[in-house]
Amino acid sequence: MYELRQQQRKELREKKWFYYAILAIGIFVFSQGCSLMSRKPEYAATAAIMGLLLHNASVDKIYMSIFNHDAHKNAKISMLIILCIVAVFSYFKRLGFPLFVLLDLASILVFTIIAFIYQKLIKHQE
Repeated sequence: MYELRQQQRKELREKKWFYYAILAIGIFVFSQGCSLMSRKPEYAATAAIMGLLLHNASVDKIYMSIFNHDAHKNAKISMLIILCIVAVFSYFKRLGFPLFVLLDLASILVFTIIAFIYQKLIKHQE
């Protein structure tokens, strides 16, 4: 029974849309957590952390499937730092859900830019 579930999980991870779905869920959960941060920080912090974990699990895999090379670890670290700053800022300033979605997408764009820069630097050094 355990092996069957492991096999089903492996097959699901191999589907093309799986990590896109994980990222969409991560964006939604993180944005909802940030929008609730000023009103109910105990629930919102949990949602923000779950969103960070989902981003961490999916963005690197999507980048690798699109661009066919690994992203540098500093790209992921910078994305997570930006998301943490957004979460802390949302505790002090109440902003709307759409703005948090845009900030989340901007952090993914920063991840992509930094990954490209590191890829060009590594190619240039070789």
